[in-house]
Amino acid sequence: VLHSAALHYRGLTILALGPSGAGKSTLCAAALRAGGRVVSDDLVLLTQPDEPADVGSQIWLHPYRADMLLREGSHRLLPNALADTLKPEQRLSGPKLRLDRGVAPEAFAARAALSCIAILGQGPRRASSQVRPLDQAGALVGILSALLYRLSPIARGPLMDAARRLASGYPAVQLDVGARLLSAPVDELEHIHRALLSARKTAGASADDGSLRLAANSSATVA
Repeated sequence: VLHSAALHYRGLTILALGPSGAGKSTLCAAALRAGGRVVSDDLVLLTQPDEPADVGSQIWLHPYRADMLLREGSHRLLPNALADTLKPEQRLSGPKLRLDRGVAPEAFAARAALSCIAILGQGPRRASSQVRPLDQAGALVGILSALLYRLSPIARGPLMDAARRLASGYPAVQLDVGARLLSAPVDELEHIHRALLSARKTAGASADDGSLRLAANSSATVA
């Protein structure tokens, strides 16, 4: 389980890792505004098929919880039809607005195959989002910081192996989310998307690897 968000937009399934306030939920809201899907906005479960014949060595992303929580401001990015379903909720970190998977199933994916990793920065927010490729060492540091239970002696070995596989098997970028994601979400998400495609090309990834694979169940439809 990673402290992260997972979203699908225009052929890419993005795993965005970062602390609270880094922009994970804002990215997800922008994706919904632009016609994308959200797997999970705060905690993501990663799995690999037991049988390689299923989907090769592909890592799959699954929601760890059924809802999406938005701060004041980010919720304004949602399409009106989704914004109308939001419910206020008080959390330890402050008031949030909840988008429930059961109420708005069209906004969510039940699972999706990972395409690329974005490590969200914590520096001062610029006007436009900044994206730069990361090497494996940089990606590994970001992944380890997002791992839950990483200090458990029992889980440490398997978790380190999983983190190394993520860092070595998927293109990764440092993403500093810009203020334009709130003021012009569709245009800014398209800017981020182009940068991620470029990073995948640089890493030698096949464009076909990013095709969306959704599970058909009660909480998502096959696109």
